[in-house]
Amino acid sequence: MVDGSMYDEEGNIKYVKSVVDRAKDKGITVEAELGRMEGGEDGLPTIDLESVFTDPDLAANFVKKTGVHFLAPSFGNVHGPYPPGGAEKHWRLDRLEKIHTALVEVNQNRNVRNEYHEYIAGNCTKVELTTLQVEAVEAYSKGVERLMVDVFDSAGKA
Repeated sequence: MVDGSMYDEEGNIKYVKSVVDRAKDKGITVEAELGRMEGGEDGLPTIDLESVFTDPDLAANFVKKTGVHFLAPSFGNVHGPYPPGGAEKHWRLDRLEKIHTALVEVNQNRNVRNEYHEYIAGNCTKVELTTLQVEAVEAYSKGVERLMVDVFDSAGKA
């Protein structure tokens, strides 16, 4: 998890991209925060959550420029206890939906996505649709497992 929220927008992009570039050489995926998850983080009190939410208009640009694999957006989620009213009062699911919509084009989960697409493209004229769906999911699952073995050495340990 990379947190460059202490920098301005361009500084955050530069910092996260530098981590992604180093991690890529080792086959490591990177998750980054955009916005801040207030609460217990850095000892900051849970106040004025709106000011630290991820801007949906910046999310896709951030992912494209940094190459980060996973995005941890701030939409009212906090580290630590919620203020009165709990999560239901503070989560901005409308904001999370806007962030998701912006990221659908980017689809940052590209480590195994490409293998899935290549399998479908290479086999769509050779097998029935239902067989293709099953086999494509199997190819995707094998890609995830390979990633877990190669990067995290954790496949089959759950």
